[in-house]
Amino acid sequence: MGWYDLKQTPKTYAGAAGTLTFNSGAKILQIIVVGAGGATIALPDGKGGIATIPVPSSSPWILEEHHAQRILQGSGAQLQIVFTSTVSYFVEYMEPAGY
Repeated sequence: MGWYDLKQTPKTYAGAAGTLTFNSGAKILQIIVVGAGGATIALPDGKGGIATIPVPSSSPWILEEHHAQRILQGSGAQLQIVFTSTVSYFVEYMEPAGY
C-alpha cells in the first residue's frame, strides 16, 4: 500500500518531548525526531515489546513506514510512543475505523 492508497485522513502530533498515547489499531505512518544529548524514542516493536532507540543530536531521526504501517495494538505501553530529552518530534498517523 502506498501513501496514495490511504482510505482515511492522516492526523499529526508535534511537540518537544513526552508521551503520546494512541487508540488500539492506530497506524503510524511516519516519525521525525531531533534529539539533544541522551535523547531516546521508545516505541512498540511489533512483537509485544518496546524498542528504545537512541536519537542523534541536532540531526533528524526518521521512520517512514510507507508500505507497511506500524499498527499499534494491545494496551498500556503498546499504545504509546515516548520521546525523552528530544528537541522536537512530528508523528503522522491514522486512527482506526470509528474514531
